[in-house]
Amino acid sequence: IVEEATKGSDVVLTIDANLQNVAEDILQQSVNELKAGVTGTVYDSNFGAAVVMDVKTGEVLAMASYPDYDPNLFVGGISYSDYENISNIGALYSKATQGSYAPGSTFKMVTALAALRRRSGYKR
Repeated sequence: IVEEATKGSDVVLTIDANLQNVAEDILQQSVNELKAGVTGTVYDSNFGAAVVMDVKTGEVLAMASYPDYDPNLFVGGISYSDYENISNIGALYSKATQGSYAPGSTFKMVTALAALRRRSGYKR
């Protein structure tokens, strides 16, 4: 029995290519600056993640994880040395999608916004 395919749902990509490139570049630059002590304190970190979302719709506009790697290395088979290199630096683990982080910074913004609204007498 042959069963005809049925059309599935449309997939709409919300990633903004320009914003994605900027997020990747700034994330890499920021991690390197923290390691170099540009902020006045040297941090022993080689990793970072950044996610940019539209707060009104929840759409993901950019998502970056550092260090990263070129996925084209896997096309046609990856060499052992290339795999070992990207594996040793932790690039195969996406910090943006697989990491677990405390939501402290998010709640700081929410608390500050609530305080500002209360102070200004804002009412719905």
